Order: sequence, then structure tokens, then C-alpha cells
Amino acid sequence: PIMWDQKENYASNGFALAFALNVPMAHVSAPSGYSDKAIAAIERPQVTASVPDEKPDIIVVMSESFWDPTKLPGVTITPDPIPNVRALRSGYMFSPEFGGMTANIEFEALTGFSNAFLPAGSIPYQQYVRTPTPSLATFLKSEG
Repeated sequence: PIMWDQKENYASNGFALAFALNVPMAHVSAPSGYSDKAIAAIERPQVTASVPDEKPDIIVVMSESFWDPTKLPGVTITPDPIPNVRALRSGYMFSPEFGGMTANIEFEALTGFSNAFLPAGSIPYQQYVRTPTPSLATFLKSEG
């Protein structure tokens, strides 16, 4: 199946096969232990905090081909190949995908929703997002 390009999927496979390949993706099961009671137990009340006078600049860099070669075990590289990036970075992120599926990583990073509960090969932006979805972008927009 060509999940990332449905136009191509239907053009290459024809309606019947493309539709059949998409059927398993239409059902997303609730994770084990999911219930209204379980969600209520982990929900946190909204905390009202003071808003600073000056809003920070927030920069999110997602570069699917970028990696830190100094993390290779048993390899020493001098001088540091990415000193400027290292000086600016804050924290780490583990990517659950490798070699593609960039849209899924963007979806997780921007919405905070995990793709782990979706069928394998799913692309949420194309298959499941049909209404406005809370995200880092919508939150920051609401903050001005």
C-alpha cells in the first residue's frame, strides 16, 4: 500500500485494492485500560499562572537527516563537528521512526499524541485528523 500518497495508491492499485488496503486502517482500537474513569484519574486541572510581559521566542528544529555523530559508541571525533548546535540545544528527543515517516514524527511532536496506538503504517494527518486538533501551533497561536 502507498499510505503516504492516497492519490497514487488509488491510481496504482485501482479502487478495489486501494480501498481494501485502507480498510484495516479505518479501525483504531482503544488501548488496554482505557476508560472515562482512567482518563479522569490522570487529568490535571488547568493551572492559572501569571503571563510574562515578554513572550519567549520558541524555535523547534526538526531535521530528519540530522544526527549527532559523537553519540556513536567507540568513536571519538575531534574537533566537535556540531559545536554551534550543541551550544543552542536543550534536551533530547527519541524518534520512534527511522528512514521515513517524517509526518508521523511531526504529528507526535506537535500534538503530543502517540502513534503507538494507531495501526502500523498509519499517517494521522492524512487518515484521522478531520477536525481542528490541539497542538503546539494552536496553543501558541492562542497565546498570541
